[in-house]
Amino acid sequence: MRMKEMAIVAALTLCVVPAFAQQSSGSAGQDAALAAKVKEAKDKAAEVTKALTNAAANGQDTQALQSMIDQLKAITDRLSKLEEDVAGMKKQAPSSSPNPLGKTAIGGFTQLQYRASSNPGEFDGFGAKRVRINITNDNDRTHLKISYDFATTQFGSTFNEAPESGGQLRDAWVSYDLEPKIAKATFGRQNVPLGYEIERSDTDREMPERSKYNDTFFNGQRSTGLVYRRMFNPNVEAWAGMMNALSATDPGQRAVTNVGPVGNRLAGVGGVRYKSPKFDAGISTFWGRRHAVRGTAPDVNPTNDRRFTYLDARYSIMPKLTMRAEAMFGHDRIPNQTFTAGDNARDVTGGHVQLAYNIDPMNELAVRYEQFDPNTDHGSDLFHGEGLTWLHFINPNLQLSAAFERFTDETRTANKNWNVTTLRVQYKF
Repeated sequence: MRMKEMAIVAALTLCVVPAFAQQSSGSAGQDAALAAKVKEAKDKAAEVTKALTNAAANGQDTQALQSMIDQLKAITDRLSKLEEDVAGMKKQAPSSSPNPLGKTAIGGFTQLQYRASSNPGEFDGFGAKRVRINITNDNDRTHLKISYDFATTQFGSTFNEAPESGGQLRDAWVSYDLEPKIAKATFGRQNVPLGYEIERSDTDREMPERSKYNDTFFNGQRSTGLVYRRMFNPNVEAWAGMMNALSATDPGQRAVTNVGPVGNRLAGVGGVRYKSPKFDAGISTFWGRRHAVRGTAPDVNPTNDRRFTYLDARYSIMPKLTMRAEAMFGHDRIPNQTFTAGDNARDVTGGHVQLAYNIDPMNELAVRYEQFDPNTDHGSDLFHGEGLTWLHFINPNLQLSAAFERFTDETRTANKNWNVTTLRVQYKF
């Protein structure tokens, strides 16, 4: 009976020691020295266990079996000590504390293109449309974004926007989460929250450029001010704020006013949006004043009210087909840097509708129709355009696109119609 009991003990030891050794080695694997010791103990345990099994099978005497069991007990004690050493090292290891300045990330994108236009005076050839660097920082409830565009020539990001020497500061804002995921306040240079197209990223937009009316009245898309946003439920967001009355690259920012600093003109902005996976819609408004622009006395484009109301919507007609639409109703004069005879405030309208179809994960087609009426009191002055674009996504970083657009300006007596072809390579990082 004694021999059988010893064999049973040996069998139990066979089950316990390897499992315990595996647990200990898993804990000690983070330290090379301890890992080597654990491996040595496991190898010795395997050697003794094998000998013990053979001894039990061959009917060796009790004393020999007891000696082998004592060896296994010693190995088990050693593994226990190694496990305690590992636990102690974990307690002593310094915990990695978060950076008190938060997490900073650098990214951006570039849009390199070939553009050909039949519109007299426009540039044909290769160029860097946008070369954007973004710096963001997130630290608990505070957030920062600074972005700068290095495409400085008239053929780059300034093609539809007033140039700034050395490039353009695009964003420079700080936001604070008053109630995380519910309410926040953003201060600094930021997108004007009107409609959907002004705020939509250049990298997400299907067509090469924004609609004519948005480029005209909100050139550069940014203004400086304070905006408060609040989510009332997962589907409804509202916002309100005060901003400079002119966008950052509005031609009027460089006008000779003789009536004091441009910055003394402020505007209010506000809106509400309903959002869901299939449908969203918004209404937003902007109201302020545009400063006077003076020429040779007594010539002057007088100060005027500057107010806009936008309606926009997105609807997923089917999983692969999405419609976007926007309508603008406003009152302003056409922005100019110098006195322009007859450029007085008037009612204006604009809008566009776009369909985008995802052929497959790598290919998308989009069509857009846009219209801009620069003076609703006059006839035969519409600007409208039709465009078709194909986008090919090689990977999340690299996108190719080819767009063909045809524009009509009814105010012209000649060259009323022209075509624009844009071949673009976009790379995000």
